[in-house]
Amino acid sequence: MDRVEFTHLVFLLMMYANRIGLSIAGDWWLRDLETQKMLMKLKKSRTLKSKHLIGKAIDFIIFDDQRPRQPQWKHNGYKLLGEYWKSLNENCVWGGDWLDEDGNPWDPYHFEVK
Repeated sequence: MDRVEFTHLVFLLMMYANRIGLSIAGDWWLRDLETQKMLMKLKKSRTLKSKHLIGKAIDFIIFDDQRPRQPQWKHNGYKLLGEYWKSLNENCVWGGDWLDEDGNPWDPYHFEVK
């Protein structure tokens, strides 16, 4: 899957979020290797082979509707977005399926393609 097809899927995910009433913003679509190394040191990433390095991953943040908007890191909407994302294409991977050592979703903000 190329970046154009990935971008189309991201658009569909954003439209879905809008339809179900979620206020989202994209974050970390494309990053360089130095940033990836820094995130590894901070334990905010587990790999130097991130799909963000090739523009085939994006992180989304769900916000509340207050002013100023506040990130909602534990929002149930991440699961809804993840399930929809995986339904779009067999190559869609949701980071919420990756579990931490306690069995909790490790990266529910992350959406990528194989």
